[in-house]
Amino acid sequence: MARSLLDPLTNQMTGVIQDRISPFRNRHREDLLVLLEEPIRAGITSFIEILETGPGRRADIEAMFQEIGRQEALHGNSLENLRGIMLIAARSSWQVIHRRCRELQVPDGILGRLGDLLFAHIDNIERQISIGYLGAQSELRQDAARWRGPLISALLSGAPTPDLDELAASTGWRLPSAVQVIAVRTPRAAEVPDLAGLPDTALVHVDEPFTTVITADSHAQGVLARVMSTFAGLPVAVSWSVGVRDTADGARWAARALDLQELGVLPAEPVIQCSDHVATLWLHAEPLLRELVMERQLAPLMKEPDRSRQVLSETLLLYLETHGSAPALAEQLDVHPQTVRYRLRRLRVMFGDLIDSPESLTLLLALRSSLALWRAGHQEERAEEA
Repeated sequence: MARSLLDPLTNQMTGVIQDRISPFRNRHREDLLVLLEEPIRAGITSFIEILETGPGRRADIEAMFQEIGRQEALHGNSLENLRGIMLIAARSSWQVIHRRCRELQVPDGILGRLGDLLFAHIDNIERQISIGYLGAQSELRQDAARWRGPLISALLSGAPTPDLDELAASTGWRLPSAVQVIAVRTPRAAEVPDLAGLPDTALVHVDEPFTTVITADSHAQGVLARVMSTFAGLPVAVSWSVGVRDTADGARWAARALDLQELGVLPAEPVIQCSDHVATLWLHAEPLLRELVMERQLAPLMKEPDRSRQVLSETLLLYLETHGSAPALAEQLDVHPQTVRYRLRRLRVMFGDLIDSPESLTLLLALRSSLALWRAGHQEERAEEA
């Protein structure tokens, strides 16, 4: 009975596909048969073999449907049309089988078993199409990555690149006017996740200790969500928007933010937005220069024990920022006003008139850049030697 249905079922499926799948609506019926007849017949014939010999797999049939999926990917098509065709195949086949079984008074138990076999067969064909499609997509991404390597290197080097537009065009990446750079801390022991979930519009450079993702400013939010999903649990930092030729600066700031987070200077947030920490990034941009300023400006404090140095620094920083009265400072520091007066007297002995002069700006910056590290328990070697 099943063999007798091969031709009418092929014609029925072709007609429904022509009616319901938009790319086939304006095609001649004869053209559609040439295009669809072989895979439809192969699908039906292989199901008949399952009825004859029991469930099994045919490598040639699976290879045929993998190639169909592969061709869709290579032509830049989605799987939606193929999924629609598979749905039509499943419904059409089941309608015919159900009708004929009722005509022949086939018991419900056997009809149910036929349905299980049919839908398992359809699922396997759809799985083979997906395997071919995803395999081709992976190859395309690998090819793009090989071509995009020089472009990524040029953007992250920071060196002038006169032919950047041509380099981008050769990779199929549309050069945006502004980008954001996403840095992900990827330690040596961490296994690099599957990057297939990241969009093709993003440029990805996998490295240690940071993986760098470059995205057009207009796509940044969507790309960030995909990065968070792909690198689940790993620290992430995002630069502010920069010109595409300043990509290296954005990468440097994002990486520096992750370093400062590891030191305890920046909060342990899932995503660090560099735009929220501009002053901190600026103060820590040149560690050696910051250490030199600290040594010269904060030398009196470096002679104090750790706890004394921290409370005196917090009091001095708040005073330099607000020039508030002892009661006002005490309220913010949650101590007695007399404690603040005592600390200020000690600080004036240490620094003299400096804390009340216009020259105190450098002192204020030195305190801001160093106090966060002290709070986190980090002491530079030079500071300890002082």
